[in-house]
Amino acid sequence: MGVSVLVGVEVGALVGVGDGVFVAVGIGVLAGAGALSYELEGKDRYNQCSAFHLCNGGGACSLFAKRVFISSGSYNGNLGGLSGADQECQDLAATASLSGTWKAWLSNNTASAGGRLTHSTYPYILTDKMTKIADDWLDLTSASLSAVINQTESGATISAERQVWTNTTANGSIVSTSNILTCLNFTSSARLRFGRYGTNTLYTSGSWTNNAYGQCNQSRCLYCFEQ
Repeated sequence: MGVSVLVGVEVGALVGVGDGVFVAVGIGVLAGAGALSYELEGKDRYNQCSAFHLCNGGGACSLFAKRVFISSGSYNGNLGGLSGADQECQDLAATASLSGTWKAWLSNNTASAGGRLTHSTYPYILTDKMTKIADDWLDLTSASLSAVINQTESGATISAERQVWTNTTANGSIVSTSNILTCLNFTSSARLRFGRYGTNTLYTSGSWTNNAYGQCNQSRCLYCFEQ
């Protein structure tokens, strides 16, 4: 009598194999195959994956979340525009061996962060892959965060308060459409131009992204979001 391996079948289901009908009685009947073999992509009914990971449908766990970090470096208002800021986030991520595409949480006077960034249906987490800042995009843009964004691309924790260039409201829209108040669309480090920034420690209000104006010759960090 042969043994039929039923992969992807619900326990207790009636399954036709050849001329007979069998009942999938449990995980243990699969010699050498774990519960992950049963799982559909994005599921973890048997609780085999670590935090923010789910089964990928191929017998392994994958990260089902978007990572976020605050830049380890700081920059004046001449970021090279939105594309320059995005590239800085991408370069920092690459240096820290973080895969994927990364963009800065930053708006100029015509393009908003909310319009530029992916709206994830999965949680947003820090680079330690343990700390959640929001359940999904809707939660991210509801003003307050669940935790402070205080981990850099390398996973190092910054204990001191940091100011971060954003020109972005808590819901992802543009704060100012003025060249004078956006560091000339973040291409100027002039002392008499200004840009809107957030303060990372003020995460229980929208001030994490929309706190005050600062001179463009001063240095501030970036928030970087995985896409």
